[in-house]
Amino acid sequence: MARFFGAGAGFNYDTGDFVLGMEGDISFLTNENKLEMKDTVDADYDWFATGRVRAGYDFDGTLIYGTGGIALLAADFDDGSKDDSETFVGWTAGGGIEHMLGESLSVRLEALYADFGSESINLSASDTKIDADMFLVRAGLSWRF
Repeated sequence: MARFFGAGAGFNYDTGDFVLGMEGDISFLTNENKLEMKDTVDADYDWFATGRVRAGYDFDGTLIYGTGGIALLAADFDDGSKDDSETFVGWTAGGGIEHMLGESLSVRLEALYADFGSESINLSASDTKIDADMFLVRAGLSWRF
């Protein structure tokens, strides 16, 4: 299980019942895996970032929303004799719920799926294609100013 922590920033336009917005975030990951291929490869995922739009309906201080946009994932690979780094670029989509705790503070729970496609990594055996995707559920605290 990966652990991550991060920060984000965004802008919301509240029309009354409907909310439209843009968000960007970056999360630093503490996930290391061993990929079982022809040879064992150590994979270290460094960070994950998104740039997304979101739209939702405000139920008197509780926002139910959908979101989607671009996603980035940075990873390092090492097969024991050679290493390679790659930044995967793909898309993300998901949804969530956000509840206002006061005038400028809210909590949220969000689920995202990210598909990064495939990238070639160059290790000692040969070039290898890695397909990357992730599903995550995260909680957050937002402060508005």
